[in-house]
Amino acid sequence: MRLSKYIPALRFCILVLAFSLAVAPNATAATKAVKFGKLWDGHGTIANAVVIVENDKIQSVAASGTIPAGAEIIDLSPRI
Repeated sequence: MRLSKYIPALRFCILVLAFSLAVAPNATAATKAVKFGKLWDGHGTIANAVVIVENDKIQSVAASGTIPAGAEIIDLSPRI
């Protein structure tokens, strides 16, 4: 059994776990910006991705996206 075919799925699961920990319910700001060094979207990787989350819903995903004023910034780029 080749484990290499499961590596992308494992990476995705780790990403989802990291993202869910980053936007934990005890955070205070309604708008959060999560910065990733690389983000896999199911089709390929996005370098320097910024995910904007408002009221626990993803609003946008963009490469080097702009961060709204007053948003809580969660920087995962050195880790992922």
